[in-house]
Amino acid sequence: IIFSFLSSFLFFFEMLAETEMEVAEQSVLWEVFPNMEPWIVDAVYYSMACGADRMERCIRALGEMQGPQPASPVPALAPESLRSTPRQQRAPTQLANTSMSTLGQSLSLLLDRPPSSPSSSLPTQITSPPATPRQSPSLPCVANMPLPEFLRSTVPSEVSWVSGVKAESASTDFRFDPTKMAAGLRLDHDALTVEQVNSAATHKIAILTKGFTAGRLYFEFVILEAGTNRHVMIGVTDGSQANMLTSSFYPGSATDKGVSYGAHNGNRHFSNTTATYGPTASKGDKIGVLLNCDFGTVSFFKNGASLGAALGADVYRVGATYYPAVTLYELGQKVGVCGFAADR
Repeated sequence: IIFSFLSSFLFFFEMLAETEMEVAEQSVLWEVFPNMEPWIVDAVYYSMACGADRMERCIRALGEMQGPQPASPVPALAPESLRSTPRQQRAPTQLANTSMSTLGQSLSLLLDRPPSSPSSSLPTQITSPPATPRQSPSLPCVANMPLPEFLRSTVPSEVSWVSGVKAESASTDFRFDPTKMAAGLRLDHDALTVEQVNSAATHKIAILTKGFTAGRLYFEFVILEAGTNRHVMIGVTDGSQANMLTSSFYPGSATDKGVSYGAHNGNRHFSNTTATYGPTASKGDKIGVLLNCDFGTVSFFKNGASLGAALGADVYRVGATYYPAVTLYELGQKVGVCGFAADR
């Protein structure tokens, strides 16, 4: 029955079509109606092949039946009385756009029917919807899937020596920020890893999305590729350096009141100085950071073992927002944000 109905439905609109709609217009339906069953969106797209004007009218009719759509690029066009009525109770005559009443009645039946698997009953011309998730213009979306094994870690037992520490795990709220990184860096794995892709050997910083002004936080990075010289810097920045994204910069350099651990020499870098600190690090090593905003101190960990305090309260900028950050120097170097087992 559904096949016969759709065949007639599509044939009617095929007769009106003169030009084929751009593929981009199909994505409009997906953005406006993200919760609609995929085969219905495909059917509507196929039937709207007669042009953008009829597509707009179709979207209006669908909006009137489904009610307001959160985060939709097309505003809700239905009257309040219609939007406040449950879809199952709406009569076709409630559609404000009377010129689309036939389409509205048809789609009402389809939208209100129980979910099913219609792929075997649809005409072969109707294609499947895009399989890849939609992404925001500014930040890639984190797929709803387990964290990659190479980014998994556990919180070191020594972290508990400081009371009230919160472990920050890789997530949609805690990953690299594409608007806060130097040129020559690229993000991968839903912005949980950063790689140096420029041949020019300069310090290029990548900052995470979340900063902290209070509390006691622990977070961790893994060195996925160290390069030839292992010149990878991991730490926190107060963001005070104006040209930090356009110059050779790492946390603790210039006027920055942050601190970084250098994998190539094991030194700590703060107040534009360098001091002997701990062992070196290379590919596969996990470098943890314990940021104690309450005490004004920063400590580093290597593979779960504490290296001791690297920044003291005499340097710490009270009231500043400190951001986790990574600096890569050499082509091919790559670092990832770790997630903890308890959060997955």
